[in-house]
This record gives sequence, C-alpha cells and structure tokens, in this order.
Amino acid sequence: MNSNQGNKKSNDAFVTNRSLKLVTIQISEDYRSVEQEEDNVSKQIKLILIFGKFIGLIPIEGILKSNPLNLNFRHGSMNALISIVVMIMVAVYAGISLISIFTRSISSVNELGGTISKMIFCSIGIFLYAYFYTKSRQLIEILRGWNNLDIYFSRPDISLFRDANLVAFIILSSAIMENFVNHLTLFPVFVSPD
Repeated sequence: MNSNQGNKKSNDAFVTNRSLKLVTIQISEDYRSVEQEEDNVSKQIKLILIFGKFIGLIPIEGILKSNPLNLNFRHGSMNALISIVVMIMVAVYAGISLISIFTRSISSVNELGGTISKMIFCSIGIFLYAYFYTKSRQLIEILRGWNNLDIYFSRPDISLFRDANLVAFIILSSAIMENFVNHLTLFPVFVSPD
C-alpha cells in the first residue's frame, strides 16, 4: 500500500509540474501578444524619432516605416551627412562664442554668463549629435530586438508610452524655449508707445 501511495504521489507531482509548465507557456504566449501591441518601444517613441530625424539629430533611415526591421544606418547616407553638417555648424558657433569670451569687452556678469552659456549649450548640442551619430547602430539593435528580450514582467508596461514621451517633451520643449528666449534677448521687439 505504501508503494502505491508513493507512486501516486510521484505521479501527482509529475502531472502538477507538467500542468505548471503548460500554464507558464500559455502565460508567456499571451504576454507576447500583449507585448507586441502595447510594449513595442519603437511604436511608443516613433513621434520622438520622427522629430529627431526632422531636426537632423537621428541619422537613421526607415523611421517612418512601421517595422523596426526596416531601420538602417549608413555613414555615407544623406541623414548622416546632415548630422555631420549640423555638428560642424554648431562647433563653429561654439568656437566663435569661445573666442568672444576673450576678445569682447564684457561690462557685466550677465554678459559673461550669456557668452559662456552659449558655448556650453553648443557643446552639449555637439555631444548629442555626435552621440546619436556614433550610437545609431546600437539604437537600431535595441529597437529591432525589443520584443525578443528574455525579460518577463507580470503585466505589460502600459506607462512606457507616457514616460518616454513625457521625458522627451520636457527636454525638447525646454531646449526650444531656451533657444526662443535667447533669440528674443538678441533681437528685442520694440513696441511703439502709440
């Protein structure tokens, strides 16, 4: 009797392990279908990538296509050349700002801070363009392999779209407003008293 009970327990354990395995496979398949719809990072940050391509920051081809397998980067492409031209233009402007620190007679601390801040902002801009230029292939690999990662969560990351777009919106809007305010100080608009 004891041997039968032992066999019965081992059979129950075997069936339980097998059913757990089937349940695990079913959950992971269900998650894959949800992951492809809601957790696809290339779909979530598509607008950011399009804006980055529009301003010449992201030299990747195929951003407008829906499949991340269509993304491509070549050093001799028009997008890469635009990024290089923008880097050169910003570097020239940063160089002019650096020269103006030493050659211009600065009468106040505000003028000194304004001149130094232009050089710092241009240096950050050059870094960003150079970073995206050198790391574009790695970004493509991340976007292509996002759905094939071996990381499983208990539920899909529904806040991915919100978080990515919120961070990008804050960074881009602050950069645009900073540039806008900087140009307003360079070219003030005078209103007649009439």
